[in-house]
Amino acid sequence: MKTRVFNFTKLEQQIIKYLLLGYATKEIAAILKHSVHTVATYLKQLYIKLDIHHNFELTVHALYMGFSVDLSKREVFYNDVLI
Repeated sequence: MKTRVFNFTKLEQQIIKYLLLGYATKEIAAILKHSVHTVATYLKQLYIKLDIHHNFELTVHALYMGFSVDLSKREVFYNDVLI
């Protein structure tokens, strides 16, 4: 089985970060100072990129692909780098 490598843009990483921390799309948009439509569009693009259909699947895939969460500090790392 071939391992797929994904290159996430900075904005994609930020959206994944806030999803992992439990934020809703509307909250993520406010934090990142983007419209809800923009965040929703990026989420759809992530779904297509990862061949998934729900935020739950996105969080599971993110953890599998190198994202990690320290909930006590509300920090998220991607490949051991704080994002």
